Amino acid sequence: MPKIQVNHKWLSANEYAKQTGISPEKAVQMIKNGVLEGTQTDKGYWKIKVYKDDAVPRKVFDEEHDKRIEAETTIKLFQNILLERRK
Repeated sequence: MPKIQVNHKWLSANEYAKQTGISPEKAVQMIKNGVLEGTQTDKGYWKIKVYKDDAVPRKVFDEEHDKRIEAETTIKLFQNILLERRK
């Protein structure tokens, strides 16, 4: 029988909150809105499906997000300089 590889895991809403910085309540709301894939257990706990190859730590995300904002700001400044020189 071939070995089956699973590319996801299930996290509790609390564990998801710790790893992402999103509150458990917000995570549950995101499940209900179809933004996150998740389910509620028979005992009422929420589980969120997280794909192994589709996630980065919150710190890495925040650093990359900050770099993108800085780059976009720099581009806007250069655009403004070029527009001023054309006048």
